[in-house]
Amino acid sequence: MLANILAPVIIRLFDDGLADLVAPGGVLILSGILQEQVESVVSAAQAHGMELIEKKQMGDWVALLVQDSRVEDQDQSRITNHDSRISIL
Repeated sequence: MLANILAPVIIRLFDDGLADLVAPGGVLILSGILQEQVESVVSAAQAHGMELIEKKQMGDWVALLVQDSRVEDQDQSRITNHDSRISIL
């Protein structure tokens, strides 16, 4: 799932159940976040069971890759910062 929305809206979406729409082990790419708002977005994501996997910055703008921390299947692996399966550019 991808969201290019300003930080206050992303935080409200987490409060409204955004993380519940992500499959166990699934990922969200969040962008449109100003550097000074990153910590608030990461905190909201973590409060709703998401884990920060990667952060990219271009100027004042930041994109985050977060992953649902639930893994239902033993064979389903976690994404790491060095995983070539997914990355934000």
